[in-house]
Amino acid sequence: MAAYADTSFLASYFLPDANSARALAGVQALSGPLIFTALHRLELRNALALAVFRGRIAPNQARIVWQDIISDLASGLLNATRTNWYAAMRHATFLSAQHTVNTGCRSLDVLHIISLWPGDWLGMNSLLLTRARGLWPRSSV
Repeated sequence: MAAYADTSFLASYFLPDANSARALAGVQALSGPLIFTALHRLELRNALALAVFRGRIAPNQARIVWQDIISDLASGLLNATRTNWYAAMRHATFLSAQHTVNTGCRSLDVLHIISLWPGDWLGMNSLLLTRARGLWPRSSV
C-alpha cells in the first residue's frame, strides 16, 4: 500500500539533516511506495535551491540529489500521483475557511492534506485536528 510523507520528511530523506536517520528508517520500514505529488516536486526543488543558497550543499550536490529523486521515481520507491489542482484549490479554500482559525494550518499543510485524500473530505477534519495538535509535521522547506 502506498504511503504519504510530508515534504519535510522527504527532504530529510534526501538531504542530510538532524532527522535523516529517522527518515531513512521510515522509508526502510515501508511495504509500498511513497506518494509523490507535484507539490512534493515543487517543494523539493525549492528545498534543494535553498540548500545551495544557504551554503548547505554545492550546486553539483543538488543535481545529484535531484537525480536520486528521479531514480526513485523510476524504480517505484516514489509513486508520481496526479492531483486535480483546480478541485484541490477549491476544496483547500473551503477547508481553510472552515478550520484554519481553530487549527492554525498553513495553506501548504491544507494542500498536502488535499493531495493525500482527494475526495475524502470527511477525513480532512481529523487530519486538520491532528495538525492543530502538533502531530502533523510542520514543513521545514
